[in-house]
Amino acid sequence: MNTQDITTDAKYVNRYYMTEVDSFEDSIYCHHAIIAENHISEHCHDKDQFLYTEGGDVFVKTEEKSYFLPARHYLWIPAGIKHSIHQSTPEVVMRNLYFPKTNNDAPFYSKMGIYPVNDLLIELIMFTNRWNGNIFPIEEPKYSIATAFKLILPELSLHELPLALPYPNHQQLQDIVTYLEETI
Repeated sequence: MNTQDITTDAKYVNRYYMTEVDSFEDSIYCHHAIIAENHISEHCHDKDQFLYTEGGDVFVKTEEKSYFLPARHYLWIPAGIKHSIHQSTPEVVMRNLYFPKTNNDAPFYSKMGIYPVNDLLIELIMFTNRWNGNIFPIEEPKYSIATAFKLILPELSLHELPLALPYPNHQQLQDIVTYLEETI
C-alpha cells in the first residue's frame, strides 16, 4: 500500500465527506482516504458506489449479506443500498467513485457484486487519485474520464465472484455469525 499517493487533505476518512457525496445530483464524487477507524457505520447513497481498497481485507455488510472484498477486487454498490464497511486493519485505503444514476444505465449497475481488477482498471483508479470531491459535467476532461471509467466496468467485469454470505434466519446461527465476525 502506498499512502503517499493520497493527498494530505484527504488522507483519512472524514465522515463529513459522506454527506457531500449526494450534494449535487449530476456530479461524480471522488474520494481516496485511509479508513483509520474500526468501521464506517450503516449508510446509503443516492449514487452508485465503486469501492476499491488496499492494505487489508474489507467486509461490507448489507441488510441481506456480508461481502468479503479481497485485494485486487472492487465492489459495486448500487444507489440506495444500506451498507456498513468493516476493515481487517486500521490503515486500509478506500478508493471511492460515486456515480449519478442515468436513464440508460446497463443492468450491470443495478446489482451489487465483487469483481476482479485488471491492470487497466488499476491505472484508472490511480489516475483518479489526484481528484477529491465533486467532479461536474463542465470539468473536462475529468468528467469524461470518470464517466468512461464507469462505462467500461461492464466490459471489464464479466465474472462476478461469489464472495458474499447471506445472513441466517435461525437465531443460534445468527449468534455464531456475530461471534465469528467479532473474533476473526
